[in-house]
Amino acid sequence: MSLPTAAACSIARSAFRRCARQTFILTDRGLTPLDRIDRTIPIRTKYFFDPGWFEDPATRAYEFFWGRSNTRPAAPWIASRASTGRGAIGIAWEQCIGVRQNSDPSHRCMHSTPYFGDMQPGEAITRRGVLLFGATVEELADRFQKEGLTIHTAPPGKP
Repeated sequence: MSLPTAAACSIARSAFRRCARQTFILTDRGLTPLDRIDRTIPIRTKYFFDPGWFEDPATRAYEFFWGRSNTRPAAPWIASRASTGRGAIGIAWEQCIGVRQNSDPSHRCMHSTPYFGDMQPGEAITRRGVLLFGATVEELADRFQKEGLTIHTAPPGKP
């Protein structure tokens, strides 16, 4: 097995930064590219409305992979603009506990995570999700606002 060369690592870091510049969440500072947000793992991170979710056992089990951020999202969506040309895509779920993004070498992804709480056998809960396509991330931000999707701001285990 050979280790990546310094040039290959530099190219990979450049791709990660480019991806983070193209992906946005809404924060208290407005529409914010992920390269302007703190993250413990440069290529991927979770952003929770309540930081207590970082202490949840299921989240802690994968912190080595997903990392964490002190930045709190202000909306249940995450969106990314096209790598080339015009176009944007975004995803959101109601009762969202947080959003996350990954830009490792094998793929680029975005997630909005809905909260279902404790469920009894046979119980059903419906959550509405929205996947939007548009010309710009700014357009998607306006459209997501009109969708009126809710966020779940309580810590783990709280309804």
